[in-house]
Amino acid sequence: MAVVCGAMANVTIRPGFLRSPDQEKELRKAAAALPDEWTIEMSAGPDGVKPAGAWEVRVYGPDFDRTASFGPDGVGAAMRLLKRLNPPQ
Repeated sequence: MAVVCGAMANVTIRPGFLRSPDQEKELRKAAAALPDEWTIEMSAGPDGVKPAGAWEVRVYGPDFDRTASFGPDGVGAAMRLLKRLNPPQ
């Protein structure tokens, strides 16, 4: 499912992303605050190859591409990453 709206990043959550609905909502909110020309994908990795519970976040846009992997309890770390990537207003 993708969320697309003016003045916010495109957020895609791929199959295999197994977080609670509240965690997913918070991650979407943090990701959507990034620049609108960026895309954020959350998934169990390429073709779901990550071990059980592991997942990754890929953030990319013009001249930018970063992927970070997280363990089952890595939602807080992913939130901090997304907030650090958010450019100052």
